[in-house]
Amino acid sequence: MIAAFRRRRAGASFKRSRSGTTAVEFALILPILVMLTAGVMELGLILLTDASLEIGIRAASRFGTSGMTQTGLTRVESIEQTVESFVSRWLPAGTKVAVTTTVYGSLSDIPEPYTDLNGNGTWDQGEPFTDLNGNGVWDGGSGSSSAGGSGDIVVYHVSFSRPGFTGVLNLAGISTLNFSRQIVVQNE
Repeated sequence: MIAAFRRRRAGASFKRSRSGTTAVEFALILPILVMLTAGVMELGLILLTDASLEIGIRAASRFGTSGMTQTGLTRVESIEQTVESFVSRWLPAGTKVAVTTTVYGSLSDIPEPYTDLNGNGTWDQGEPFTDLNGNGVWDGGSGSSSAGGSGDIVVYHVSFSRPGFTGVLNLAGISTLNFSRQIVVQNE
């Protein structure tokens, strides 16, 4: 009887003891909190990088529209440097920003937007497009690569890639972040 009493008492004591519960709960929750914190930081840095790229392309297009140049640089080099000055803090060492400018004589010369289903960078028969002028065929337009002259329509396209900031995206299989912006302006 005394032995049974001691066993019951030891079991009751064990059930009431909660001294290690908090440590176990913390150990279970900590990885989730760390991942959540890293994910929020990653998202914030992605949004800051994207906003910097947006501001950079807008500043570059204003610079290119006016026809001004920075001392010792061509107009296209000045545009590239303007973009890089806004996004340089987000670029890993050795990463270059790709800046392309395409000039069109008028808005009707700009290619109609399309969905590149096969990813080859050109419109192919059967790929969907937006028929802006209503003629029933895709109009590819023709442009040249420069900053254009007075009254020209210029399409600025800026892009760069970089690895994730915190590494949390690697867990989801995302190893590279691609940032891209495009803006269309008419030179003064």
